[in-house]
Amino acid sequence: MARQGCVVPYRTLHRFATERCGFGRKDTTVRVVDGDPGSECLIDFDYLGCLVDPESGRRRKVHALIFTAVYSRHMFVWLTYSQTLAAVIAGCEAAWTFLKLGALKDTLPERLAPTRQHRLSHVAFLELLLADEGSRRESRLAGL
Repeated sequence: MARQGCVVPYRTLHRFATERCGFGRKDTTVRVVDGDPGSECLIDFDYLGCLVDPESGRRRKVHALIFTAVYSRHMFVWLTYSQTLAAVIAGCEAAWTFLKLGALKDTLPERLAPTRQHRLSHVAFLELLLADEGSRRESRLAGL
């Protein structure tokens, strides 16, 4: 600003930047309450890198299907070479055994039919699966 002929004290510039431009303002943190134990599980894919495939002997990209129980923060990681529906199902079955969510596995065949029929994406399939499991558990608890 001084090169353009406008000389002001630093404090004046700072006050202007703070009041008019929001300089230095901290974003508000919104706290979210975790759900009840066993009520939520986050699922996501991540790219890990390349490993040598023992079957083919060539380097392949490796992805991780990561399951995180929201309340306990227990994690399960399933390594896979692809991000297909078959890989998601295999990872879910392994995670259900590890996280002791076996009741989900019993209803998987009936949940796969509409998934294949409507050609749902991986994300839509997982959302449907977890929503169905939540409503199933709620109805079971209501019956107690």
